[in-house]
This record gives sequence, structure tokens and C-alpha cells, in this order.
Amino acid sequence: MAKLSLNKNVLNREKQQLQNLQHYLPALELKREQLMVQKKHTEQALQRLRGELADLQNQLARKLPMLERSAAALQGLVSVRAVHTGRENLLGLVLPVFTGVDIDTALYSYWDTPHWVETYLDFVRRAIEARLALAVLEERQQIISAALKTTTQRVNLFDKVLIPETRANIRTIRLFLDDQERAAVVRAKLAKRKTAALAGAEP
Repeated sequence: MAKLSLNKNVLNREKQQLQNLQHYLPALELKREQLMVQKKHTEQALQRLRGELADLQNQLARKLPMLERSAAALQGLVSVRAVHTGRENLLGLVLPVFTGVDIDTALYSYWDTPHWVETYLDFVRRAIEARLALAVLEERQQIISAALKTTTQRVNLFDKVLIPETRANIRTIRLFLDDQERAAVVRAKLAKRKTAALAGAEP
């Protein structure tokens, strides 16, 4: 750590530094609060989507118990052609947004496949869309969490390190300058007395 120079120029610089830190800290604290809100909203959306996906799987198992015996024959009927995502600027972050998916269904014979295949394919399409939306939300959550961590570190740096250090520097310089001023006054008084004494001693 650089040695602190004890003079008025440094005192003014430290005062300006303190003013800047105190100006930016509320903005950082507000950003941290907003990020915490966004993180909570995203966590709730993730929880909701995971619940929907679990419900789909439970419904599929309940409505189509015969699927276990026929699953292999149905492989490849559904494929993803394109995933559509966008970007959202929020609190200085570029966040991904899931906007949709294009799903292709292979041709199959209505006569040679079980009657419940359409129900199965509908479940598969919905599950694919939910999983892709979930993946985008998880990426979004990672970005928000990283930004929240960085912002929290900055708030702590300002609040617990930089501001207390700057205040301590200002206090140290002021004490030194006050001591110097008092010492100068004492020296001036002594010099005045000495001058007066010398003047009185002259013949």
C-alpha cells in the first residue's frame, strides 16, 4: 500500500474520492436489489417449468402405460428443426429469451401405428418445448447470478473497504494538518516572545 502524503492536496483528493464513492454506492446497491429480484423471478419461472415438465411425464405415464413396450418403435418420429431465441437488455445485461421451436414430425402410417400415437407425439412436442425453454432460463439464471455476485463484491468493496479507508485517510491528514497548524501558532508565539524579550533587553 502506498504511503499516504499528509498535505492539503491529498486531503482534497481524498475528499473528492469519498464524495465519488458515496455517490456511486447507492446506484450499486439499487442494481444489486434489482438483480436479486430478477434472480428470484427466474428461479420461480424455472421451478414452474420444471413442475410442468414433471407433470407432462406423469401424465404420459398415466395415460399411455403401454408406451414402455412401444417406445423403441416410436423413436425418430419427432425432431427439432430450429430453436428460436431472442435477446433482452436488462440492467446492463444481455439475457437470452426463448421464443419458440420448430418441430418436424416424420410421416407414419395411421393404419400401422397404435391409435394413441397422436397423443404421444403431442406430449413429446410439449416436452421438447419445455426442455428447451428450461435450458434458456438456466442460461439466463447463470448470467444474472454472475452479475449479482460481481455487483455484491463491488458493494462490499465500496462499503466495507474503500469508504472506511478514505474516511480514515481524511481523518489522519486533518489531524496532522491541525497539529502542524497548532505547532506553527506555538512557534509564532515563542518567536514573538523572544523578539519582545530581546527588544526589552536592549540598552
